[in-house]
Amino acid sequence: MGKTLRTQFMDHMVLHRFSPWTIKNYMATMKRLAKFYNKSPDLITNEQIQDYLLYLLEERKLSWGPAMFIYPGCHVFIKRYLNGMRLNSNFPQDKESKSFPIF
Repeated sequence: MGKTLRTQFMDHMVLHRFSPWTIKNYMATMKRLAKFYNKSPDLITNEQIQDYLLYLLEERKLSWGPAMFIYPGCHVFIKRYLNGMRLNSNFPQDKESKSFPIF
């Protein structure tokens, strides 16, 4: 019997030395995403993930910090389990993280 998708994802993160905190949060991210669409994360499209992020920002009024933490968890999952596809996103960077020239 093969490992579940959840176990495979967790093993992948452990082998790539993700911190326990990051593993916990990425797993929770994927669980919430799957619950939102009521299907396995490997059946969720790139477009649906972007719609979910927009939903969090616009409908749930989630601030940039937490919303943009969700993005890497989705990206790691997609890259690993959806044929190496990358999460396409045109989301701007957090306003505070922009760098300005030094005078």
